[in-house]
Amino acid sequence: MAGGFATLRRILAGVPCTAINYVYPCEFDNLTLSSHKNYNFHESDCRERPLWSQLPPQQQAQLAAKIQTGYERLIERSVRRPGDLGGLVGQGWIHHMACDVGLIHGNSAFLPWHRAFLYFHERWLQHVLGDRTFRLPVWDWEQDNRVPPIYDGWLHIPGPGAVQCDYLASTKVRPIDQPTLQSWLLSHCFIDFAGGKGFTTSNAMGSVHSNVHAELGGLMADPQASALHPVFYSHHSNVDRYWCKWWQSYGNFDGFLPEFPDKPWYFCDPQHGIVRVFAEQLMNTEPLGYKYNLPVASFYHVTNICAAIRDDFISLNPSAFLGLLGRLANETQNSIARTEVRSQGFTTDPTFTVIALTSAVLALFGALSLPVRMSLRIPGIQAGSYYPLRLSTKEHSVVIGGVSVFGRHRHGEELTACASLSLADLSLMWRSVNSIQVSLDPVADGSSIREVQVLDFTILHPRLDQYTDNQLNAFLGISRRAPQ
Repeated sequence: MAGGFATLRRILAGVPCTAINYVYPCEFDNLTLSSHKNYNFHESDCRERPLWSQLPPQQQAQLAAKIQTGYERLIERSVRRPGDLGGLVGQGWIHHMACDVGLIHGNSAFLPWHRAFLYFHERWLQHVLGDRTFRLPVWDWEQDNRVPPIYDGWLHIPGPGAVQCDYLASTKVRPIDQPTLQSWLLSHCFIDFAGGKGFTTSNAMGSVHSNVHAELGGLMADPQASALHPVFYSHHSNVDRYWCKWWQSYGNFDGFLPEFPDKPWYFCDPQHGIVRVFAEQLMNTEPLGYKYNLPVASFYHVTNICAAIRDDFISLNPSAFLGLLGRLANETQNSIARTEVRSQGFTTDPTFTVIALTSAVLALFGALSLPVRMSLRIPGIQAGSYYPLRLSTKEHSVVIGGVSVFGRHRHGEELTACASLSLADLSLMWRSVNSIQVSLDPVADGSSIREVQVLDFTILHPRLDQYTDNQLNAFLGISRRAPQ
């Protein structure tokens, strides 16, 4: 069983935390997922998947004990029978095979396939725990960028010389702020958000989702092995939660490709064995027995202030930039910000010019961060690595976010970067006579990329007049939060 227990021991032992090509046990070599047995989702008990950051300490401790017991039992199944699809290694293999054969990243399958995968994984945990009320915990990384401690240090293989598993390069990611989330969610059709036919650039699969995988590193950076780590399921539960939020705001079937609704996928269920499900069954979570406390997010309007793009340089359109400031200032007329503007000696007279308002807006909203969307072509990017994204002039330089690739990436394919840029930084760059250079900082191992081509640069801005006083206070409070 050279590919079985020994391989499992190697992958979960204290080996260097880098993405590797994990070799699954030989028992999977001739296994094919196929079935004519259709699965019907008809869960009668719909419960909320808990947000980790919102649980009080006592409930966190109770959930941690249950999570540890559940995954220890899934590992035991894999140790006893390496080809068991209900074991942790079997679950990882299902994801690995779907990546290689089913093409579930960067296309319309990404969101619904992973929703079904989480559902059946949750069913296996319920099965080994003997608890049908169990629901996967959600790592709400927008609230707490640290990996929940329930996944730290306890994962092991029973038996002689049991080994510990802490197989992540990092136990936290960079803070994910509201502007970055706004940029990630911006889309008006399913194809833009989730992907279309074949391998395409899509919001949901890229940016926030990919960055979390790449920043954690280790198993999580490698599509073949990422589902071997329990934090995978907690991370994807939050991605699924944001799909629910997107669907609530934008959801429609206009973007679906003709073949999408009857697309079959195959999974293993603890009660029914290998089953077949279809994408059209996965648009609503309640029949799957779970729901979420959805994030609060408002959707912004697009402002194109980029006048020209040349390779890795962009230049800003002064009129468009001042227009953005003017709109922000005008939209404070029906908000509490009006009082702050007056207190600084500025008037709300409609004849006040846009240029005169610039100082007022910067004084009031200078720390406000706006969502930025960029389409990039990066020929030398390495899958599984996180690259900080930098904007620079001779006078000013700032990291606004990052870009990464999870899974395969063909030379010349477009990538979407979702980032956050403060009005103060934007103003400093606008005042520069130089063009703004877009570059990537070196990754942790020191390797760097010299060639970056910018294809599109877009800034989003909030409609402040649509906010109540409390909402505006909350919005500014979030946006002005000091970086961690």
